[in-house]
Amino acid sequence: MRPEFSRTDIAYEISYNLNFVPRQFSKANIKTVIIEGEKKYFLKNHETGDLFDFGEYGNELWSLVDGKRTVKEIVETLVSTYEDVSQDNVRESLISWADDGLLEAIPESAPKKRVEIVSALQVRLILICNSNHFIESIHRVVRPLLRRSLLWPILILGAIMGVLFAGSFVSIFGTKQNFEIMGSTIVGFFFYYFIALAPIIAIHEISHAVALPLWRCTRRNGHRPILFRSNVLR
Repeated sequence: MRPEFSRTDIAYEISYNLNFVPRQFSKANIKTVIIEGEKKYFLKNHETGDLFDFGEYGNELWSLVDGKRTVKEIVETLVSTYEDVSQDNVRESLISWADDGLLEAIPESAPKKRVEIVSALQVRLILICNSNHFIESIHRVVRPLLRRSLLWPILILGAIMGVLFAGSFVSIFGTKQNFEIMGSTIVGFFFYYFIALAPIIAIHEISHAVALPLWRCTRRNGHRPILFRSNVLR
């Protein structure tokens, strides 16, 4: 039985959690062949029948996804080995594998706490548990707005708004008394950040998750990372 983590869950963890530990899908394996004197590697997903063709970089990446190394360790190893490979390249390759069902996640032994104090400067709050259906339902509604054709108009609008309200921002944020509560900016910070701005932060983070399915669809339309040298074969 496959782990409870969905493909989107794994892709999200790879993108934002450097301590996440991915592992190879148990029904996928790699085979090395020599074609016209050149060594090639074929990775097959036996559950779907998909076959992927790649070179030394992909073979080494697959060997590193052993269920023991974190995303950070995998990235650092490959970046130090290949001069033309960046951290983003490695993460995109891993996300591509997650999207194609080639990665699994090791289920955590204990359920996550809804509120967790990570450090003195970081608090992790889980708003929605098992959020797949919730995110997908929102994505179906807002998908018409997530278009490449709207990217530049939105950026231009944001730049115009920034220029128009720059003076207001400076006058507000340049005066610390505006953020004091009971004479303390620390109390003010906790109030504004964790209470007043909490809905905005929640919407911002949920927007990242909502955009992930769109990224996956875009990649399927011809945009693949440097990992693969050929299209998927059936």
